Amino acid sequence: MGKQRHTGRAFLGFLLTFFMFFTLVAGGALASLKFTILKGDDFSEFIKNLDLKDTIEEVVINEVKNMTSEENSEEGDVVAGLTSNAVEALLTEDIVGEMTDTITTALTTDEEIDLTDMKDSCMNVVKDISSNTIDELLSEIESGAGIVSVDALKNSSVILQFEQDYDVDITTTIIEQVEATYGSSEISLEEIDIEEVKAEAHAAVDEHIIPTIEEQVNTYIEEANEVVNKEIRTIKEDSGFNELVDAFNLLLKIVNIALIVAAVMFVFMALVQILAVYRKEMNRGIKNTGISAVLAAVILIIVGLAVNIAKDMVLREFSTGEHIKQAVGNFVGENISSAVTGFVVTSVIFVVIFVVCLISAIIIKKKRDEKNGLHMADSLIEDHFSSNN
Repeated sequence: MGKQRHTGRAFLGFLLTFFMFFTLVAGGALASLKFTILKGDDFSEFIKNLDLKDTIEEVVINEVKNMTSEENSEEGDVVAGLTSNAVEALLTEDIVGEMTDTITTALTTDEEIDLTDMKDSCMNVVKDISSNTIDELLSEIESGAGIVSVDALKNSSVILQFEQDYDVDITTTIIEQVEATYGSSEISLEEIDIEEVKAEAHAAVDEHIIPTIEEQVNTYIEEANEVVNKEIRTIKEDSGFNELVDAFNLLLKIVNIALIVAAVMFVFMALVQILAVYRKEMNRGIKNTGISAVLAAVILIIVGLAVNIAKDMVLREFSTGEHIKQAVGNFVGENISSAVTGFVVTSVIFVVIFVVCLISAIIIKKKRDEKNGLHMADSLIEDHFSSNN
């Protein structure tokens, strides 16, 4: 009878250990994804938590960057007269980040985006560039012939680049200001204060050049606004995007619920095994709990390795082709790497649980054996005195 009871208890312990193992594998896999690529409670939070910046820049903002005079001149569709070099300078990291946030928000709402808020930031960049251009120009002249003249300005590489980028005539503007101030279109820097010349040049540019560029930037942003909204509409309409968002929001809710259920089930089964099945030998229940954790860790490591192999396949597939394809490949690869890291971290946590359970089981068994030893010694002493009496 006692043998049957021990066999039944062992079988029940095995079943509980198996289900705990299964629960940890499922819950561990979900946790590995939830705290890496599936962060957030809805699709909006999800895409904000992912590193979408580079991908959006390639897929959408790349189109905005291509809206330049040299890209469209052959088709007669010149946009604002800005070159790709000027646009590259305008779209600083901060501005691109701001644009990316606006686009990611628009992907999950019904409202179209409005990039006009970018204008002030872009104009601040333009003003900084124009100011640096004047400073570099006069430093270039000062280190050369030291004469401010039409020829000096026309031969200046920084002036030529600025005029080309923004399609403006800064040379005439500066010379007219110099002539109006000093009565001559050609002056020597040795005869006047260079800081005064800089101030005059900055004033001329601010008054006559910056407003022209501002009009071009306004036009550019309006066109960019249309392009980006068109891209977003295409994404939403052609790919069933709204249905995808709804399905993803449902998935995130299911994952959150499944994680809670898995955690509760694991704790419940562990307590049943430790406090009920192996009530008199709690160390065995604790050891079984640890075994389920370490076995789950092994499975998750194997899954992580498989996912990592899949990542390499994805990167190879997207390693060639146009920039957009490569950007998507890099995005997918980076997030798969994040998921692999999640599997590794979860596996390490499970191994730690195993070690803690193993040490706890050893300590409890040792204390129980010591207690049993003392109890046995007391019994022997009692028997000895009873027999003497």
